[in-house]
Amino acid sequence: MNTKIKWISAVLIATSFNVGLANDREHTANQTNQKTINTTNQKTAEDQMMNANDTELTRRVREQIVADNSLSVNAKNVKIISQNGRVTLKGPVDSTQERNKIETIAKSVSGAKIIVNETVVK
Repeated sequence: MNTKIKWISAVLIATSFNVGLANDREHTANQTNQKTINTTNQKTAEDQMMNANDTELTRRVREQIVADNSLSVNAKNVKIISQNGRVTLKGPVDSTQERNKIETIAKSVSGAKIIVNETVVK
């Protein structure tokens, strides 16, 4: 009986070790894929971390969008990426009116020179 329990324990330990290795490999593959995506000129929030002006511009645009009570939760959660005065808006919104309103808000914020609206109506 003792030998059987030891054998089962050994199998369980080996299996959990292999699952851990598979998860590590998947995580590494995902990181590699993410690096590939980021090097193809797709803007991410990380792109603005090196520039305090861009971070401040994003903060002001976000502040104005969140303050507008007519916008949906989706609209208030759009991704805002600023880089050298260029503001990119991404993510789902509930209507064309919201899409246009978010763009108008971004244009109204001081320092926003170019607005790229990549939001999509859900």
